[in-house]
Amino acid sequence: MKNLDKDIFEEISQFGINSKSKRLLNMIVFWAKFISIAGLITSFFIFFSFVFSVINRNATLGQAFPMWFLSLFTFIPLVYLFKFSKDLKESLENSDEIILKKAIQNLKSYFKSIGISMILVFVCFVVLILSVFIFDFFKSI
Repeated sequence: MKNLDKDIFEEISQFGINSKSKRLLNMIVFWAKFISIAGLITSFFIFFSFVFSVINRNATLGQAFPMWFLSLFTFIPLVYLFKFSKDLKESLENSDEIILKKAIQNLKSYFKSIGISMILVFVCFVVLILSVFIFDFFKSI
């Protein structure tokens, strides 16, 4: 995996970035920053609704846990997406290849965290479905 990263970075440095590519990358910066900020705000609202529902005793900790889980697993990838947009913007402004590498590593971490989150959600669904079948089986006995 490390050799693949080196090859990609070497290709980027060999190609250079023309003005059309810079415009497209600046558009990517805009949308990545917009999505990450909107998502982080949403994640904070979900987390605070979890806190207030537990404090006001509108929901038990077990009932409100999915809100905490959702806010945590949306927050982590969005931080990587925000770092990607910030670093990509800086690398385009300064034509700095080192910062561009850092931006691409943040983008890789974003997709990796999204993949891990999807696997965890899939596992939770499988456990939920199996627990329903097991509960139904023992209920019929």
